[in-house]
Amino acid sequence: MPGRLRKPPRPTEPEVEEGPYNVPGLEFNEPLTWRAGRPIPVADLFSRLQSLSKELGSKEEEAIDAKDITKLAQDLVNPNLLGHKDKGIRAWTVCCVVDVLALCAPNAPYRPPQLKDIFTVIVSTILPALADSSNAYDAQHTYILRQLVDAQSIVLISDIPDAEQLLSTLFTVCFDIVSGSAKNTSGGELVRLVEFQIQQLLVSVVEEATLPQDVTDIIISQFVRVDPRSNQESLPKKKGSEPKDKTQSTLLLKDYPPAYNLAKYICSTCSEKMSASISQYYSNIIANASTALANEDPRSKPSKRTMSPDSDSENDDNESFNDLRKAHRLVRELWRAAPDMLINVIPQLEIELAADSVVLRQLAVETVGDMTAGIGLAGLPELPALDPAQYPLPTIENSTEVQLSDNPLLKPASPKPFMHVHFPTYKAFLGRSIDKAVAVRVAWTNAASRILLTNAGAIGMSVDEQSVLLSCLTKILKDTDEKVRLAALQSMRSFSYSSVVNVLGSDGGLSQPESLLSAVAERISDKKLPVREQAMLLLGSMWGVASKDLADGNDQVQSVLGQAPSKLLSARFLNEPHTTSIVDRVLYECLVPLNFPPVKGKTLATEGQQGVVAAGELTDPDEIRVRRILTLVRDLDDRTKTVFFRMQHRQAEMSKGIKTFLKACEDYNGGVLDDLNEEKRLEEQLTRIIDSFSQQHPERTKASNDLWKFVKAHDRRNYQLIRFATEPEYDYKTMLKAIKELSKRIREGGSGTSSMLDTLTAMLYQCSLVIYNRSHIPAIMKFARSPNMSYADVAQEVLREISDKVPEVMKTHIQALCQELEEAAHSQKSSESASAVDALKACSAFSKRFPEDVPVNRKQVLS
Repeated sequence: MPGRLRKPPRPTEPEVEEGPYNVPGLEFNEPLTWRAGRPIPVADLFSRLQSLSKELGSKEEEAIDAKDITKLAQDLVNPNLLGHKDKGIRAWTVCCVVDVLALCAPNAPYRPPQLKDIFTVIVSTILPALADSSNAYDAQHTYILRQLVDAQSIVLISDIPDAEQLLSTLFTVCFDIVSGSAKNTSGGELVRLVEFQIQQLLVSVVEEATLPQDVTDIIISQFVRVDPRSNQESLPKKKGSEPKDKTQSTLLLKDYPPAYNLAKYICSTCSEKMSASISQYYSNIIANASTALANEDPRSKPSKRTMSPDSDSENDDNESFNDLRKAHRLVRELWRAAPDMLINVIPQLEIELAADSVVLRQLAVETVGDMTAGIGLAGLPELPALDPAQYPLPTIENSTEVQLSDNPLLKPASPKPFMHVHFPTYKAFLGRSIDKAVAVRVAWTNAASRILLTNAGAIGMSVDEQSVLLSCLTKILKDTDEKVRLAALQSMRSFSYSSVVNVLGSDGGLSQPESLLSAVAERISDKKLPVREQAMLLLGSMWGVASKDLADGNDQVQSVLGQAPSKLLSARFLNEPHTTSIVDRVLYECLVPLNFPPVKGKTLATEGQQGVVAAGELTDPDEIRVRRILTLVRDLDDRTKTVFFRMQHRQAEMSKGIKTFLKACEDYNGGVLDDLNEEKRLEEQLTRIIDSFSQQHPERTKASNDLWKFVKAHDRRNYQLIRFATEPEYDYKTMLKAIKELSKRIREGGSGTSSMLDTLTAMLYQCSLVIYNRSHIPAIMKFARSPNMSYADVAQEVLREISDKVPEVMKTHIQALCQELEEAAHSQKSSESASAVDALKACSAFSKRFPEDVPVNRKQVLS
């Protein structure tokens, strides 16, 4: 017989604690806690908490006595509520808790352990949820944040013992929320409100709490977000500390990240409190690095170790050095963001400037220099070098100071004049220009150039302050070490044209023997080839960009750069092959660049890459080029003008030699030679020609090998391109296209031929008729008839040289010369002009060489 089935037990109501709260002034009187195993249903609990929060939020601070609310307050921090698995229950519970804290302020009805539980929930679950505005309980999370700020309840976190980890988590979470807010696509106004509340929250904590070092690290690590080098790097840390979260190193290169702005707000608002923390942080870094530096020979480089690279001690030293460099980079950004916070750090930099360690002095020089220049962690933008081939060329009158960058991260900006605010430190910085260590002097050179380039971080400098830097740089250019001299020259290549004239040339330019640019010109005869090359290219580029103003007769520019061509061509008197090769390069890449101006048909468009051609300006490319050539010749002194004309005569002679060379190449490779004597004769002829060319090249052996390689390649198209470039019957456009195509073919010909490019380029510079080109003759004749006597005289002189040395280029223009003679024929009403006399001399010289090409006109003979 089956057993009797038991009836299921009747459901019972949960047993709750007896006795309501009975809080005077509070209608809520429902229990919130339960005995173990008899929980309040979630729906009921949710409703009760919601009702309680609404009522508490509507009460004023003095409406309820803190003693009467104690039991309710204790129930709200019951682990069953704070640790409830339902997110809504937790959110409403914390809403009630922050309301109780606000009503009971300034005395919280909780013991420290309970406060720790409360803030742990807030920091670990409530605040992180603010990053998602689509969260179902976002309104409650926002309310909690606002109550913490408005009632200043957040400062209670400082009453919790051993709250270092909790504070670190709080700051990390808040910065993560702000850094992610840019991705929030909904509730833009709400996001800004949340950011503002977080700002006030963290400021309250900083002002009231004793910040652990980890919190200081977290705050200043936000400034590293703008450092392009920090993608794979962490913040300088103490030995044994945990690596920072990689999400803390996100970079936004177009604008300051929100987390950066938050850290800047904290540091600016709490500058006195943060100043002490930053000073301690920086001192720790210096102390660790000093220990490592004590094991180093001050005269040795940090990378040279005496111990095993696998030793733990060296690894610690390397970490200390890296932290030291990162800390110095960080100081630059802190100066831009919150300079008042560095009041105790900058004196430490002054001490470093006088330290025994070369590493410390170098880092201090770089740091102080960038702070003065207003350069932060992002550094300077990539600055274009002076381009002498640009068109239209700039003018000093119409040019405005070039903005280095529109990106706020890259734009130099010093919040205060460092030179004045921290004069003792800046004075110590100036003294490092004569440091005994080469590395420090190089660092100082670059730093001083940056200060001049940025106009002291856009703050500006007095005439005396600028003169001091220029004077120091002038002495640097005469330094005994070539690395220092070379660094000074290279640092000037980033200056814009207006900066070259108004800043680098403010002490008189080339017209003053003791000026900075005169010191640059002296480096043209430097003992070291790299220094000579940089000096010549720099001075040539400066003159090339200034040629428009020089042609227009600008007195300021003429005083600063007018003597540059004479200084450059005087290097030919050194009679050194390398220098001679550089002079050719400077002439055809800087003074009169081959591709200047850009050729677009017969005339140039009215709008160029760098600006708009002014009304009345020349538009014919040949006339524009000739005007630059005549400006160059006009600025030469008698001695270097002779050098210039000899160079052009040499080109004409070598163009004939190259014609012979190409004929010999074709004969040598033309087929099977039956006569061994003929083959030997051609080889000997090629050897003589190649030796002749090689003797003028700085690397004779390489030049000879390259030319023999060219001969054996037997590329007929290359032969023809060289003819186009060197023979006088071809115009400038044909010559330029031939040089470009030849360079491209050699460059793309593979490793077997690409090595020949330098040799062939040097040879083309020596053989091509770049100046005495047939395309230039009409423009020279036009300038010779110009009412501008300075150009007329120079044009007539150049015309005489062409007719005397290279009359063959005038074949296509002899008819025009004869027509000019006819128009300027002597009569009773007019006297003979100088241009007519020069035209007659030119026709005479041409007729002696090419009598059959002179046009016969009875009227011209009779006149």
